[in-house]
Amino acid sequence: MTITNARPIRVFLCHASNDKPSVRRLYKKLKEDNINVWFDEETLLPGQDWDAEIQKAVRLSDVVIICLSNKSVTKEGYVQKEIKIALDVSDEKPEGTIFIVPVRLEDCNVPERIKRWQWMNLYSSMGEISNIEYKKLLSALEMRSLQLGMLLFNANKKEINNHKFEPNSLAITPPRAWILPDAPKILYPSVFAPVDEDAIRYRGKVIQQAFVALNLPVDLREIDFGPRFTRYGFEPLYRETEDGRVKVRISEFESITDDLALSLGFSIVVHAPVLGRNLIGVDVKNTQASIISMLEIFNSKEFDVKKQFNLILGKDVIGYPIVIDLLLLPNMLIGGRSFSGKSTFIDSLISCLMIQNSPNDLQFVLVDKRKVEYIVYRDSPHLLSPILTLDYEIIDAINWLLREAEDRQKLFGRVGVRTFNEYNSVAEFNERIPFIVLVIDELFDLFAENSNREKMEVLIARLMGFARISGIQVLISTRHSSSEIVTARLKANSSNRIAFATLSSDESMAIVDQPGAEKLLGTGDMLYLNVTKVIPKRV
Repeated sequence: MTITNARPIRVFLCHASNDKPSVRRLYKKLKEDNINVWFDEETLLPGQDWDAEIQKAVRLSDVVIICLSNKSVTKEGYVQKEIKIALDVSDEKPEGTIFIVPVRLEDCNVPERIKRWQWMNLYSSMGEISNIEYKKLLSALEMRSLQLGMLLFNANKKEINNHKFEPNSLAITPPRAWILPDAPKILYPSVFAPVDEDAIRYRGKVIQQAFVALNLPVDLREIDFGPRFTRYGFEPLYRETEDGRVKVRISEFESITDDLALSLGFSIVVHAPVLGRNLIGVDVKNTQASIISMLEIFNSKEFDVKKQFNLILGKDVIGYPIVIDLLLLPNMLIGGRSFSGKSTFIDSLISCLMIQNSPNDLQFVLVDKRKVEYIVYRDSPHLLSPILTLDYEIIDAINWLLREAEDRQKLFGRVGVRTFNEYNSVAEFNERIPFIVLVIDELFDLFAENSNREKMEVLIARLMGFARISGIQVLISTRHSSSEIVTARLKANSSNRIAFATLSSDESMAIVDQPGAEKLLGTGDMLYLNVTKVIPKRV
């Protein structure tokens, strides 16, 4: 029978067994035979919501294989009790949907309803897989695939959702010829807005006079013309009072923003004071914004072409390019309200890394709960796996990355090096390992839809802290930047934190430990903080 344009059958492997190595052997054997199989690392326990877990597995898979131990079946009869509804679900499915695989199952009274499932005695009393029984399982899977008009084996391994998420795997695809793109040919040049210096100075004098009219004498000290706004720096002066000359207090400037904007006739943002300066800052949006291109910064002296993992963030207030090395400053946490520029910024980071590295040197794992953010990358050779959208896919990927980091560190110990960069500098070309970046879009959605949010947070934080020296790093974005989402655990493991425009000063504090992001202009305006700085930089 020939099946054209058919997808591989999906097999979900879960277990209620204390003998996880035996279950893992089955998983590995199915993988070796190129079966599209998922493995749930978590053990199904008494009292757990088996109904939801099994029903989810049935909905998302074509075949479910559940491994049971002797203890699982006999202890208080919990298999009979806990999965009664799940069994009812299987009755609605065609025969062959669910298989029971006993692990070291000896003399036990198996409930009659359990026997209604297809029973596969794969294991011997020693926990080894019987080749004869395994062939019977493959035959049953083949029958099921024919019923559904699907393929049993994967013709193309890239189609397997987590094919590369195998434990203890350090191997990558053999190096192949890859020509890095020529940046000037694929990147647009910057578009600079015209600058009228006389008009800019005149506006500064007008703002100064408006301050004086509100009984706040100031002196215009500096003007910084940026790509999107112009910042005027004013020094507070003294004014005459009944008690003599008194310097204007900073708190007085914070309360007159609306009055000042009304007298000027255009919107402004007042920073009292400018972070790290002894000046009052007044930001005025430019009549025409400049468009910053990566090409301009690629060609600047700040961009070190000798480094592989440069990240272009943008320009500061005075137009100085901001470039960081992801190896030296690992992990990044990005927060900001909707339409503040997060998605465009993350796209620019991914593109920046892809331009500098071949798929042999750089691989991405993309998490997209909304299923649309990273769709443009779905056919990219830089992807370690297809884009992850489901919770169990994401957890499986993070667990694999943790195991990969542990294996890499063992490898470093054998070679006698400490870091990813040191290993690749001494390894043969064929033995080099790729830099892996896990990108999580909308952390809030990931937490909100996960029943065990704390476990997910611990997994992500552990990956960020444990895997950084192994060449595995994490970029996270979230539109809800409250302290409940951007937790201290995540912040402690992020060398880079970026706040785009937020809804409140509390959200700004949660991301960069300073207020100010609530005053940003949006669409790319940000505050950048890393472990080498105490005060965020405006970018």
